Amino acid sequence: MLTKRIGGVVLYLFTFVICMDGMVGAFVTVNALIIANLIPLGMMLLGGCNVPLMIKSQFSNNITNEELSKAITDWGHASRYFLIGGGACALIGIAMIISGLPDPAKIGPGMAIALLGALYAIIFSYGIAMPCQ
Repeated sequence: MLTKRIGGVVLYLFTFVICMDGMVGAFVTVNALIIANLIPLGMMLLGGCNVPLMIKSQFSNNITNEELSKAITDWGHASRYFLIGGGACALIGIAMIISGLPDPAKIGPGMAIALLGALYAIIFSYGIAMPCQ
């Protein structure tokens, strides 16, 4: 089962790399990755999600039904939290764009955070959290 999961993640990421057409650097923004991951992680911890149990549910065969039920619920919350984090990225990026309107050189980084943060949120939510649920 672990081999299938690892193969699925590799195939999922490989498809994105192929679609990027050699422009991987254009699709990686550290600021957007940080925002799109830390906001959902903070929301998961604040909401009482058991992150170690979520990880254990994916890689362990020694898990009780109660733990599995809690992990399934927490992965569902994580899926929604990732989308909320993407919305936060979009709002932060839009604020950066608006504040940088007098200087056109400042519009690009804000646009990158807005668009790539939303993309990362969709990838993490629908590509990682939802299948783990």
